[in-house]
Amino acid sequence: MSVKTTTFSTASSVLKLSLLVSAMGGLSAQAQTVLATSSWVGPTHTLSMAQKEWCDQLEKATNAKVKCNILPRAPSAAPGTFDAVKNGLVDLSFTVHGYTPGRFVYSQMAEFPFLGNTSEPISVAFNKVAMKNPQFVDEHKGG
Repeated sequence: MSVKTTTFSTASSVLKLSLLVSAMGGLSAQAQTVLATSSWVGPTHTLSMAQKEWCDQLEKATNAKVKCNILPRAPSAAPGTFDAVKNGLVDLSFTVHGYTPGRFVYSQMAEFPFLGNTSEPISVAFNKVAMKNPQFVDEHKGG
């Protein structure tokens, strides 16, 4: 399966990656796939708006074969979002590793202070390290 990515602002780059990874796990060969989508912040929050924009782009890129059903409210509080996706309550969401201390240990390295002046080079460097070391991906497999 080929995936086309679109550049968002730096603030939504983490959201884009999280959404992409979550959506890839829920896609099938059906004529139309509807992804139950949730956000634990309000609908006018930047994260929710970026999520909706991503869903709109996904629908357009798949000729409406994949759509998002954005739920009116999240089925769990923010700290439970990863488990909500893992357990099938929703297909697509985003989370913040900091809400689950000790659960995503490897990703904490990107949070060390003074690594750079902006988030973009840190994000690129973190992604390069994470893609070369399977333990980074493994800690997101449902642990």
